[in-house]
Amino acid sequence: MTKLYNSSISNRNLRYSKETEKDLSNSTRKLASGSRINKASDDAAGLSIATNLNSQIRSKGQALRNANDGFSILQIMDGSLSELTNIVIRLRELSIGAASDTYDNTDRTLMNYEANHLLTEVDRIAKSTNYMNRDLFSGDDYKLDIQVDSGQGKKNRLTLDLTRQAQTTTALGISDVQVNTQHRARLALVKLDYALNELSKSRADIGAMENRLKSTIENLSVNIQNSESSHSKIKDVDYAKETATQVKAKLINHGQTMVRAQINESGKMYLKLLE
Repeated sequence: MTKLYNSSISNRNLRYSKETEKDLSNSTRKLASGSRINKASDDAAGLSIATNLNSQIRSKGQALRNANDGFSILQIMDGSLSELTNIVIRLRELSIGAASDTYDNTDRTLMNYEANHLLTEVDRIAKSTNYMNRDLFSGDDYKLDIQVDSGQGKKNRLTLDLTRQAQTTTALGISDVQVNTQHRARLALVKLDYALNELSKSRADIGAMENRLKSTIENLSVNIQNSESSHSKIKDVDYAKETATQVKAKLINHGQTMVRAQINESGKMYLKLLE
């Protein structure tokens, strides 16, 4: 009886059925996961390439976030520089007024009172403008390195030298500006012109770095998009193709089951003849 049920035809059918079930299982796994490669045996070379691409995509994604954070820092600095510029312009306006005989010493004393408060505000802004507990306008010997790509070399970083960004009244050369006399007001004009020039240089430096970061952000975004497209072509399953493969495997499996049933039924008929 055993030999009849395990004929060569039955064994062959059983082997084919196992292969078909394996194909059906792989196809179902791919459709369920959305990934063409779920294990190394699916495509060893493809898995290696896809892993490297995924590493690049995630690294560049973090670099993109770094660049956006760096751009935010520069915007903070530019905003503060804009206000410092407005203050120095107001100081110059006061100096122009105090330098004229159309005002007397009493008027100059009042102007000087405002000027002193403005100078105090310059120092306050310069010392309080910071990011993540790092002073941006203190003039400390510090460089702001922004990692803007996935590599290790200097070409993957943008650097802003904060040593040149000191904006205190001492650094700007206006700490002793006074407008309480006509002579002091006229001297103040020279110092305030120097301060305005330094502030303009700083804003130009910040603006140039902002433009570089804008280009970097755009480049990273395009690079990530293209890498994700390549990763998808390698790793993601083609649903139309895989669905067709699954349907084919199901049909074959169904046919093999019917053949196996017929073989078993034939075996039963032979046994009845022997009764």
